[in-house]
Amino acid sequence: MAEQVFVISDLHLGGEPGFQMCSPAGQKLLAGFTRWVTSQQQPGRDAHIVIAGDGVDFLAENPSSAFTGDEGEAARKLGAIFEHTREVWDALRAHVAAGAKLTVMLGNHDIELSLPRVRRMFGERLGVGRVEILYDDEAVRIGGLVIEHGNRYDDWNWVDH
Repeated sequence: MAEQVFVISDLHLGGEPGFQMCSPAGQKLLAGFTRWVTSQQQPGRDAHIVIAGDGVDFLAENPSSAFTGDEGEAARKLGAIFEHTREVWDALRAHVAAGAKLTVMLGNHDIELSLPRVRRMFGERLGVGRVEILYDDEAVRIGGLVIEHGNRYDDWNWVDH
């Protein structure tokens, strides 16, 4: 099967309206782009979205901290992120429901997705389908293509997973 790969990163979805790196207008554009990619899914041609880290931004949610290790608090933050950026998550869920592939890598702002309860909640929001969540600083390899978030090369943003 032929595969089209669409790589996006550093969406930083999170934070109260007015304190979002991805503004409401940007979220509409992102949801529209996701729907367009989904429309490329055809028999014999796979439309694969890779979110290469920092898809969500736990640091933007109050109370802000470098890492929210309490799973209950991290889950609360993720719920708030889903609420503030619903249109994007609806589009990603529709992408998965259409049989298209979605790969989500962690970056340095969304490492809370490595917590089992939070990762489960994230997966439930995306729905059942071809979803892969890489939560151990893994790179994605597709043929000769290697996709990384890149924070591992920056001493300031490196995370010891």
